[in-house]
Amino acid sequence: MLCFALGYFQRGKAKASRQVNPPKIITTKELELQIKLALSHTDIIKRAHGNPSFKDFIFDNPNKIRTTRFMQIHTTRHLKIIQDILK
Repeated sequence: MLCFALGYFQRGKAKASRQVNPPKIITTKELELQIKLALSHTDIIKRAHGNPSFKDFIFDNPNKIRTTRFMQIHTTRHLKIIQDILK
């Protein structure tokens, strides 16, 4: 995909699913729990086998390297959104 070559996702083109949309009120405690959960998931990915047994509707059968790269690009995108909000 082009996003892997460019290293970013174009903003405003995709919409998050209902399951990942944040609640209307976000507390510090909830953010801390989400960060801990995300870190534990990254540890699982680091230990995972190189070829997962799931199929993604956009990325087909992503391997460990591609999944890690996606996480880097996606996290950078979210950090840019946060910076824009804080301006």
